[in-house]
Amino acid sequence: MMDYFMGFLENIDEHGIWLIHPVTKCRSYILFPHIVSITEEQVLYEDNPEHAKIIQDYRQEKPLTAAKRMVMQEGSKETSFVNPVALAEIAKKAKQAFTEDKK
Repeated sequence: MMDYFMGFLENIDEHGIWLIHPVTKCRSYILFPHIVSITEEQVLYEDNPEHAKIIQDYRQEKPLTAAKRMVMQEGSKETSFVNPVALAEIAKKAKQAFTEDKK
């Protein structure tokens, strides 16, 4: 299971982070033990000439399927960025942490 929260970082304390959604202004508080990863996204505006070029290039590439973009060449072997063994280990650790929190 995965929940995706997006927002601007509003505050950090010793237990977690506060995010504020850019559109709805809804605030989310996420405890550190429940955070698997944090990513950064870039907002592109079509009226910005530099951004317009990036958007145009993306739209030309878009016919590629997501699977084709997700696959990289590793020597002669194709591999996906998704590592099921690593994901299983993360799930196992998360389950253990959740079980320990309940005790």
